[in-house]
Amino acid sequence: MTRTALILAAHGSGDGSRANRLVLELAEQLGDSDHFHEVMAAFNLGKPGFAEVLNDIRSDRVVFVPVMTSDGYFRDTVLPRELTKNHRSSEVEIHVTPSVGTHDGVVEILARRAEDAMNRFDLNPAHTAVIVVGHGTERHRRSRLATTIWRDVLRRKSIFDRVEAAFLDEAPRIEELPGMLTQRNLVAIPFLIGGGHHVLRDIPERLGLRPTTDAVLPLVGRVDDRFVVCTDGIGTDPGLIEIIRDLAKGRNAGGTTLPTSLAGRGQE
Repeated sequence: MTRTALILAAHGSGDGSRANRLVLELAEQLGDSDHFHEVMAAFNLGKPGFAEVLNDIRSDRVVFVPVMTSDGYFRDTVLPRELTKNHRSSEVEIHVTPSVGTHDGVVEILARRAEDAMNRFDLNPAHTAVIVVGHGTERHRRSRLATTIWRDVLRRKSIFDRVEAAFLDEAPRIEELPGMLTQRNLVAIPFLIGGGHHVLRDIPERLGLRPTTDAVLPLVGRVDDRFVVCTDGIGTDPGLIEIIRDLAKGRNAGGTTLPTSLAGRGQE
């Protein structure tokens, strides 16, 4: 009988970080699955690393689900490069699915985040702009793709007065957006998995908020007579578990990529 392992592959922020703890918790929740004999997490920053995790796997088929928001630099370049450093990459059947951020279910998480913020703070949708904040990188042209796709889907829902995309590391940058908008309320949704420092410090500060060291999400405040809300990253949403299960089973409604076999054994 073929034994199959599920590996959640994440960027991570180092051992003990909020981002790594979140992915480890997701792996633990998925550990009771009937579909996989082993469930683990692996990190670019943290242990086990991408190149090491195969040493701990006893299965002969391994499915990697990138717990990342885009099929960009880390999914397309770093993860395959690191896996091939391990001699076991030629001994086991390896499949890498699309990243969780490309799955259609993500747009419901984003919409729910925005609607929850508006309900909690009694914001009028007709006077509210929603900003989907991706990380972005100029190293890979596809890193921004999922962020802009879900921005467009949210726009078509016509729930909010305006929906825009912004990025931490490429244009348009998050700090540029408020000056381009006229709405009296801004709701920023970090399109990030773990978030960590980016969610707790970088995004709020670049929007003009002043987060404290013991700040609790969502972060809120007034900036130039505008009410600003910064929600948590999408990785804390309970719906992420079902998205991971879908991708691990070979189902991807997002359609930005198809599952590929690292070892060249064809597609799932």
